[in-house]
Amino acid sequence: MKRMMIATALLVVLAGCEVKIGSGGNDSNATEGEAKAGPAMTHFVNSRANARSEPLQQYYVDFSFDYPAEWQVAPQTAGDQASNYVNLTAPTVRGRVPYAVNVGYSFGTGNAESDRTEMARALPAIARQFGQTWGDYRITSIGEDRIGNYDSHNWRFSARTTDAAASQVYGRGDIILPPGATRGVLILSLATEASEVRSPADVGESGPIEAIHDSFRLEAAAPAPDK
Repeated sequence: MKRMMIATALLVVLAGCEVKIGSGGNDSNATEGEAKAGPAMTHFVNSRANARSEPLQQYYVDFSFDYPAEWQVAPQTAGDQASNYVNLTAPTVRGRVPYAVNVGYSFGTGNAESDRTEMARALPAIARQFGQTWGDYRITSIGEDRIGNYDSHNWRFSARTTDAAASQVYGRGDIILPPGATRGVLILSLATEASEVRSPADVGESGPIEAIHDSFRLEAAAPAPDK
């Protein structure tokens, strides 16, 4: 049986987040009350212009979501090292990035039953591999979860950045591959000690990451352009 392969969203992107976590500047002045009132949102629609590496092009899929307008779209890694379609970071709070969301890719065979079985088998190894460049990385759960209207294969974790600030991070990885689909996404959601999140279980359960997850829509992959 052809084994399903999953691309992890990764640390070349997160290294950029680590630098920003300790860099200061452009701190958000929003209060918790203002955040609860609901920030202005921007709509992101994926396009092939965001597929800057061969795997991103090969497994391209259309998706969209809303994110807070004050968030920034971080630069992508250039060339073949690019592993994400989009990287988002919230404005710094006390010199640290409170939230970040990255969207990469996943793919399967199109056989819903075998893909789900293979994913359940592979997910622990994927979660362990992801933590190799973090400090004090601890997986707190592995299983199934939800992103908006979609079931996901999910792991949650805590870790520390490896820069001088050594910031505490809580995160979750969600692989969405709808039954029978051959292409999907990997959504990596992070919250630091500068956010309101205090455990991996809280990531995406409230606040801006929940809003992003709830608005996420995955569509059939667009056909490859004619050559």
